[in-house]
Amino acid sequence: MIASLSQSPKSIYCRLRSDGLEEIYKSRRIQTFPQLDHDTDCWIPQADVSWDEQGKERRHLLAGPSDRFKVIDQAEIYAVEMAMAWIDAELMDDLTP
Repeated sequence: MIASLSQSPKSIYCRLRSDGLEEIYKSRRIQTFPQLDHDTDCWIPQADVSWDEQGKERRHLLAGPSDRFKVIDQAEIYAVEMAMAWIDAELMDDLTP
């Protein structure tokens, strides 16, 4: 199944996996892995961003709010958008002298 993020025209299509979404954005790999918060009965959006930096694998883990998403698909989309925003901010920081 193929799903796209309507708010991210520059992104490559997401590929729905049995355990989350996977996407390549600006040479970074985004993998989502939402987890159910049993206290709130909501899905916590989580993303693992990884990339290669001078031959060394780098990673950054992100987590979103734990009380907002009753539907896993919404949590996964939020996780990808959250990761894209983080990547954009990191790349801007790299360009700042």
